[in-house]
Amino acid sequence: MERLQNAIADIPGVVSLESWGVSGGQALRSDGKTSDEIIIYAPPGGSQMINPTMTSGRWLVKEDENGVVVGNHFMNVRPEVKVGDTITLRINKEDYPVTVVGIYQMAGTVNPPLLYMNDEYLAKIQRGPRMVYSARVLTRDHTFEAQKKVAELLKVRLDEAGISVSGIITGVEINEQAGFALDMLVMILMGMAVLIAIVGGLGLMGTMSMNVMERTREIGVMRSIGAVDLSIMQLVVVEGMIIGVISWALGALASIPITHGLDYIMGMSLLFVPLDYVFSMDGMVLWVFIVIFLSGLASVLPARNAVRLTVRDILAYE
Repeated sequence: MERLQNAIADIPGVVSLESWGVSGGQALRSDGKTSDEIIIYAPPGGSQMINPTMTSGRWLVKEDENGVVVGNHFMNVRPEVKVGDTITLRINKEDYPVTVVGIYQMAGTVNPPLLYMNDEYLAKIQRGPRMVYSARVLTRDHTFEAQKKVAELLKVRLDEAGISVSGIITGVEINEQAGFALDMLVMILMGMAVLIAIVGGLGLMGTMSMNVMERTREIGVMRSIGAVDLSIMQLVVVEGMIIGVISWALGALASIPITHGLDYIMGMSLLFVPLDYVFSMDGMVLWVFIVIFLSGLASVLPARNAVRLTVRDILAYE
């Protein structure tokens, strides 16, 4: 640990460093014979570089001697475990009772499940030189370029210090990898929304064409009292826009329960945890303008057909 700290002590842009331990093990079941494979991550007590989503209990604190935090993946195989329960972990062929102080939620598939305990307690269990599984470095500048520069300097310094490095990854790269699947999902849903909007526009065009046919006599009356082509076109287009705005309002109301359902279904299907529901006001406002534009565009052709009606056509209409 000291070698690691000395190697990166004066690297520009580095704010702090945390060394994390790791260990494999088994979580024994109540019969004491069967067990489930687990991976133990051990951040230092009071770590500032992890902020999990807790569903029950609390996160680790420095004072936790034998406390552990389990996740939703562990709960899938051990649903009977609750906060405050004592479970037995088998590490290096020895058994250690630990207390569950919290349950966190993590997206994705994690197998074996991850448990967290303080690095100080894991080092005490392992009874050997304190090994560093991963070094978490916090940089002052969080941009990709700054993180990449620090990562390159870290690699050089660690090589010079004779510290073996299996790989380096930046926080930006982790976020990009995690967001790739969601970005694809958003693109697919946006494509579906555009197709639905186009189909709705075509349906509105047909509806407005029927309205024009049904109002042929009214259009004739308007022409007889001096209505010009522009006035008739405006009447049809504005009516189409009003229908579009009404459909937008109904869709906005219906989107709330539908989105809640989709968040749960898509989250459980792709990430094995429900997605957080966030209502986007920006998206709602953007779509009202899109709907007005598409409604107006869909009403242009029926409006042109309306102004092309001659007095002879109107008188002959039955």
